[in-house]
Amino acid sequence: MVKREHVVSVAFRLEESKHRQLRMALASEGLTLQKALEQSVDQVIARSRYRDETAYRPVDLMGILADTGVMELRDTERSEELDRDRKRL
Repeated sequence: MVKREHVVSVAFRLEESKHRQLRMALASEGLTLQKALEQSVDQVIARSRYRDETAYRPVDLMGILADTGVMELRDTERSEELDRDRKRL
């Protein structure tokens, strides 16, 4: 019996100019946006299996945004998203 994978749609927002630049850059490499995102996701998953907590930080904004409230909002949103994901599993 063949196991079927369920496909989940994910959306993210980009400014139109950034989206255009991304599409052009990917096209010049012979990639589609779908394929590039799948490869990126695979890389993040692979890194998460073999890293310690201090080895990988995409962006450390603590110093720049320390007094703006943005970091607290980001942490709250991350916690809520992780909670939703845990409930789904």
